[in-house]
Amino acid sequence: MLLSKKMNPEELKNHLLPAKNWITTNQKTNGAILWDESGKWDAWDHSECLIALAIYEDWEAFELGIEFLIENPDVAKINYHRQKDFVLNQERFNNTIEI
Repeated sequence: MLLSKKMNPEELKNHLLPAKNWITTNQKTNGAILWDESGKWDAWDHSECLIALAIYEDWEAFELGIEFLIENPDVAKINYHRQKDFVLNQERFNNTIEI
């Protein structure tokens, strides 16, 4: 168990750095952070990733992710298939999101 190794906070951050790097690799240029390589996006996972970016003080990626949520408040209400299309083709969906 990871915590049984009694890592200090800096050791723990170093141990989890690959996960943080995975998050930034899966962040689109529009700020959306994908849940996996298939293009799935949802607001809950996106927000969890934002927390990790804040812990690592990656403010550029964090702010880009926040801007995505602010600019797309209704995207969380779209079903999975529409979310994937939205994230991959955001311009096509601007101002046409169905609630």
